[in-house]
Amino acid sequence: YLYLPLLTILLLTSIYLVQYSHHQPLIVGPESYYHLSAYQNRAWTEYFPLGMLVSFIPEKGLILLPIFLAMSSLLLMIKLTSRFNIEPETRFLFLLFSVLTPAFLFSASTISSSMLVLFFILFGFVLMTNRNNSKYLALIPFTVVSFIDLSSALILLLLLILYHFTQRTETDKRLASKFMIFIVGLVLLNWLFLNESFMLGPFHTQKITSDLVSDLGGMSGIGF
Repeated sequence: YLYLPLLTILLLTSIYLVQYSHHQPLIVGPESYYHLSAYQNRAWTEYFPLGMLVSFIPEKGLILLPIFLAMSSLLLMIKLTSRFNIEPETRFLFLLFSVLTPAFLFSASTISSSMLVLFFILFGFVLMTNRNNSKYLALIPFTVVSFIDLSSALILLLLLILYHFTQRTETDKRLASKFMIFIVGLVLLNWLFLNESFMLGPFHTQKITSDLVSDLGGMSGIGF
């Protein structure tokens, strides 16, 4: 609870200092510049949720956004793993290796759709595991995830399915089933009527043969 947030702050501060010493922009990466330029040409309702956030946050203050999302996601992970009764040693190692992954560090040092998705998914699951009526508020962050891109909504749906089959009480199973039906409805809505993109990135002309390998370690791809 103390060392992991301190380690995360130390790592992110080091990244920002290295970038600053090399006269690099604090918000780096093609994904950031794509988002920052795309939202300006659209209404915030069409570029959700970044467009809404920028309408309240000055552009110079955007550097605080990835730090806030990273620290909040870490605290939510700590909260969630404690509720799942995972052994302390396993919990600590899981969170430690999650923080040390290049995917987490890169997403935490730039405006990234993946960090937005991680934050809202964790926030939704923390709300859903509450033992009072506030668990239904999980529909709000789950809805946000569904409007980011279709692939994020499908990942959320997969996690809800896994949660459904790992729960022992019928109450938790029924709640997960209701949320699954809700997410399926949003996916169909976004796909059939709103023409939502399947995935935000990578932002280049894709070549299937080379990207099949390179994207596995790419900034918008999947890393082992």
